[in-house]
Formats: sequence, structure tokens, C-alpha cells
Amino acid sequence: MMGTGDPAVDATIAGEKLQANHAALYRIRVFTSILAGCVAGILGVTGLKGFLLYGVLSAGVAGYLLAATQGKAGDYFPSASALYDTGCVSHGLLTFILFWTLVYDSVY
Repeated sequence: MMGTGDPAVDATIAGEKLQANHAALYRIRVFTSILAGCVAGILGVTGLKGFLLYGVLSAGVAGYLLAATQGKAGDYFPSASALYDTGCVSHGLLTFILFWTLVYDSVY
């Protein structure tokens, strides 16, 4: 990133971009959880296999994002581990369970 020469301005710009990237990562996680829940419900997956499906899809999305950042996730997000832990359990898993049960009950 090209700097302006003023460290205070550069830090503000970087902070705003990191915050925007973090918000985008959160939205990706929620969308992935919704999609995984719908897939698990449509396929009729039950028990631990459903959670395994969520784990595989979440790891796949994290791997894709790591590849998209060319292995430099720390440059785009508050930390490199944010790819794996941002909303994964708190919002992602609960959203997954909600859509998994909703779609499963609707189909079967």
C-alpha cells in the first residue's frame, strides 16, 4: 500500500481497511454457515456428520481466503488466525444449526 508520508494518516487508513475486511470476513462466515446448513438439511445429514460437514466447509472457505491473500492474511485482517476463528463458533455454528434444522424439518 502506498503511504501518504504521514504516519497518523497511514494508520487511520490501514485501520479502516482492516475493519472493512474484518466485516467482510464476518459476512462470508455467516453466508457459509447458511449455505452449509441448507446443504446438510437437504442431504438429510444427521448427528456428528452434520458438524463434520460444517467443519469441512468452514476449513475450505478459510483455505480459499488464505490462498486469495497469497498466504499474507495478516496484511488484510487483524490477525492471520482471524480466517479460522472469526465468528466460527459464536455466530457461524449457531447459524448453521438453525438452517440445518429448519431445512431438514422442511424436507423430511
